[in-house]
Amino acid sequence: MADLRAKEFDSIVVKSNEVFDRLNHFEKFVSNGVYRFFNSVVMDKVLPEVSSFKESLPRIDEPKNERELIVAELNRRLDGAILSLEQMVDSNYVEFDKILSLLAIPEQDVKDLEGWLSENKLRVESIVKQLYEDGTFEYQLNIQSDVPKISKKMQEFADHVVKNYHKLLGPFIGKLTSGGEFLGDIDVTITLNGRSYYNPVFNTVALNPFQICFIDKKKEFNVNELALIRVYGHEVMGHALNSVLSEKSNLPLFLKSYSLSHSTLPTAESVAQFYEKIIFSDIKNDKEIQQKLGIADDFEEMYKKFHNESLLSDYLNNFNLYTIYVLADKSKGDQLDEKIHLIERFSFSKANAYYQVDYFLKNFVDHKGNLNPRTVSELKYCVKSAYRAYQEFIDKGFDYSKHEDRSIIDKTLLEGYWTPQGLEQKARLIASELSESRENISKFSYIL
Repeated sequence: MADLRAKEFDSIVVKSNEVFDRLNHFEKFVSNGVYRFFNSVVMDKVLPEVSSFKESLPRIDEPKNERELIVAELNRRLDGAILSLEQMVDSNYVEFDKILSLLAIPEQDVKDLEGWLSENKLRVESIVKQLYEDGTFEYQLNIQSDVPKISKKMQEFADHVVKNYHKLLGPFIGKLTSGGEFLGDIDVTITLNGRSYYNPVFNTVALNPFQICFIDKKKEFNVNELALIRVYGHEVMGHALNSVLSEKSNLPLFLKSYSLSHSTLPTAESVAQFYEKIIFSDIKNDKEIQQKLGIADDFEEMYKKFHNESLLSDYLNNFNLYTIYVLADKSKGDQLDEKIHLIERFSFSKANAYYQVDYFLKNFVDHKGNLNPRTVSELKYCVKSAYRAYQEFIDKGFDYSKHEDRSIIDKTLLEGYWTPQGLEQKARLIASELSESRENISKFSYIL
């Protein structure tokens, strides 16, 4: 297709802002518990306009410049919005392939789960045996969260710990990458919610103290540094910075917006998982921050433990995702025994495989016998778009250990809410342009 001219592009951006502003309004309306039941009544106020706008856009499969990239991504986001709207009124959207489409999950990432489990099963088994034989695993007493006196003391301890980590890690990361300077805008506290999360309204990361604290043999509160560093990388460097940098960027509204953004969720999680690993490398390469955190003496052993525990955690998570994939995908057959056999290959006992299957079938099956959409949507955690985007830069000679290169890569990953395909196209375009000359950065008015 012909190159998009500035006037045509500007017109598309203006219209996209109008459409996504209305989608924001609709989403706020149906998020109200009282009005959600009546969403189909007002659907005709939204869906026709979104569909009409989508049909008016030029189709761009391989964007060659910034304007084409944004319009290509706008097409995908509108596809996702239309699917989200139709899902509200169409019961057929519980089918496996339609849920993958709704979330823009690359099919290959789902299929790759089987190969990853096969490749890592023996290694995981070896690590578990070694941990058991060496006695190097750490026995931790659970905290009695139901006892007010203990719970209150633990909350005070955890809140002090996480705030201190943030006070030290924020400036440290700010020196490594230009985007890190905004970590000071983010508040970090604790929550008694079931899981840690980031709240963009209050720009606050809330960490679950039960995930990062334990009681040691002396019956004293202690912090699990591995868990704290990992969740800090995920929630603060990942989700929180993604939100802050997106809001401060020059991107069009739809790339800053959460509106009906199911298709961007896999990318957001992939980016957060990426920074779980990156933060450990950052700390490993700086003795001063290790000393400030009080972990310098034990860090080498901690880093080794991190790799082992990460592999075990990844295996368990990927096994759960593979179970969902096999149970949900009708192309795997309709005989339960056949599906259990597929799952059993990657379990370490038949009992675990049967327990896993029974758990999902008992708790997460809808009236049609399908795994419900919320369960299948967990497959968003298998998407590797952030790693592929990062690799685009490495293949072009970028060095992540250099401040300038890292800042470009981090901004690419963290600015905007992109679909998996969109993030990878963005990285490919920026890496290609800047590998020729860093002065080409002037070609980007929006995405850098």
